[in-house]
Amino acid sequence: MAIGINLGDDDDLTSYGVTPGPFAHWAEDFGEDDPEEDFSLLEAFEDKYPLEPTKELWWGYKHTSGTYQAKRYFGPLDTDEARDSPFCEQVVGPFPAKDRDEALDIVKQLTTCKP
Repeated sequence: MAIGINLGDDDDLTSYGVTPGPFAHWAEDFGEDDPEEDFSLLEAFEDKYPLEPTKELWWGYKHTSGTYQAKRYFGPLDTDEARDSPFCEQVVGPFPAKDRDEALDIVKQLTTCKP
């Protein structure tokens, strides 16, 4: 069961066990006086915490014909069915990759190294 409460902007949240996060002061300062200052705060944040390219989960296999396949990973059923298939010589994953080309390279590397 969830319980909701209505809080105003001036309510003290510490009595509810909520403490301000490390960037709480930014929310207070943002948009106040100088838009250029706000932009520099954003730049400083991005410099300190750079965003990495998004990586999706992939899996793959070496087919009995010798070809390599890389596929997006959606859940354990993907790899379970491949492991049960007589056409998949070796199944690897899931693993992160930024795109299909990188995933295919990883599949080739992992399947050439037999355990």
